[in-house]
Amino acid sequence: MKANKIVTIWHFGDSDIPDRKVFRNVTLDSSQKIEKNGIKQKGFFNGASATVRIFNAEEIGVLPGDYLYLGKCFDEAIPIENALKIIEVKDNRQGAQKHWRIVCGG
Repeated sequence: MKANKIVTIWHFGDSDIPDRKVFRNVTLDSSQKIEKNGIKQKGFFNGASATVRIFNAEEIGVLPGDYLYLGKCFDEAIPIENALKIIEVKDNRQGAQKHWRIVCGG
């Protein structure tokens, strides 16, 4: 896996004002297959979803419901029209490639 992408994540936490974080050393897979009844359909892809892997051995403080922007964004406001909502965060900090797996949906 070649980690050469940058993402910006807005994390809400306990506040109404989101905390903006920029992560480097990220991989992106935007070719998520559409599922029907739990089975991934051959040849069908959802352009509004992505799987991001952040290679970081430390806690990143990201939860489902936060927003992710592909690239670096300096705006404090979330660019909703270009951001993806985070629907799953998985801690994969074991083994040789310690990372966080984040699944996003439009």
